[in-house]
Amino acid sequence: MEKFLFNATLFASALLLMVGIFKSSIPITAISLVLAVVSQHFFRKKNPKQTRSYREIVAAKQKKG
Repeated sequence: MEKFLFNATLFASALLLMVGIFKSSIPITAISLVLAVVSQHFFRKKNPKQTRSYREIVAAKQKKG
């Protein structure tokens, strides 16, 4: 269900952004940006951002190769 919501909000956001730009409508563009933030929320809920230091990234690459 979350995957569907993510895809739906992302699609709606992109569609409204295109319509808002071509019609020069600030409210539609603002709604599309809000939908983009909602879409990012659904994405980050499933895939949390991992903050790592440069040293950890280098160590992981050396471990792989």
